[in-house]
Amino acid sequence: MKHIDNNDKVLFLIFTPYQMISAINVIATLNLNYVDFLLATDNMVQYEEVLKGLGYKCFIIEDLYVRSQSESRLARRIQLVSNIITLKKVIKTHLFLFGRYSYLFVPSADIICRIMYYYLKKTGVVLCVFDDGIGTYDNSLYNKKTLLGELFYAILLDNNYRNKFDSVFCYKPELMPQNDLGYKIVPIAMSTEAYDLLTSIAGENYKVYSNKAIVVLDQGVLSERAIIEFFNLVLKVLNKDSIIIKLHPRIKYNNKFGDLITVNDGLPFEAVFPMLSEDAIIVSYSSTGCISPFLFFNSNKKVVFLIGIYEPNSTVFSILKKLKQTLNNDNIFLPTSMQELNDIICEILM
Repeated sequence: MKHIDNNDKVLFLIFTPYQMISAINVIATLNLNYVDFLLATDNMVQYEEVLKGLGYKCFIIEDLYVRSQSESRLARRIQLVSNIITLKKVIKTHLFLFGRYSYLFVPSADIICRIMYYYLKKTGVVLCVFDDGIGTYDNSLYNKKTLLGELFYAILLDNNYRNKFDSVFCYKPELMPQNDLGYKIVPIAMSTEAYDLLTSIAGENYKVYSNKAIVVLDQGVLSERAIIEFFNLVLKVLNKDSIIIKLHPRIKYNNKFGDLITVNDGLPFEAVFPMLSEDAIIVSYSSTGCISPFLFFNSNKKVVFLIGIYEPNSTVFSILKKLKQTLNNDNIFLPTSMQELNDIICEILM
């Protein structure tokens, strides 16, 4: 790892509020003085003034998005090439906005991260990764997914992106996968600056959650049938007014939750979580928002992940099992069947 001086100029790419908080924690860890942010998604624009108020410069590039992928493998390959070509043009036309940086901090191997490195590497920038939740602890970030996909990246972006990671800044180094890339792992923790930012973002809006027994973070993943199955179990022991469903801000919804209480406030769950009652139970398919309490706060709240019922062999489920084992936390529940989920609900609610 190259030594990072607190007077080095640094650029962070952020796509989510979670990444924004992680970036603030990296800044506090390194005591950085010169930091800029590229807000890489529309939903992050709302935090521009907040970050400026903290003394950071923010860049926003319109049309900086990746089109959704098709189910067809061939169509996905074609779309990947199209996305790379389009985004290279978009970013190239905005390079004049950016100065010269010593370090580029990225949360993932997203196309935008790769393209920014493609252009900035020519100035000698050093590439670092910072905590993005589950993705940071997923081995696929550090290994090639497919030879064909990597070939497209090599031809169109001319870099071996993963081999350029200088260091990874994360909350739980013990969860990091083993590999031979040679980067340094640097631990970070929740800073006063980041916690104060979360509190200011939450404001008074958290109160809608404060008296709820169950808070569900929806990701738009579960089918309507699966949702009905889950709530049929819960409503055996709770009335519907004890449940609130936090909708995903970037998903268009029909009325699949019926007359259950839903909220689409756009607040990052990381800001809501500290305000929940100690007895609140958090439920999600596999949301990073549910993991952040354990990474940010060493929480002991009860969290139920549903992914094991539907994808027991997935990488994400393996990471969650490792998280539970590493933290030795009996309040992380990972059911692999509806019967097991029923048993868990009865155990923790009755």
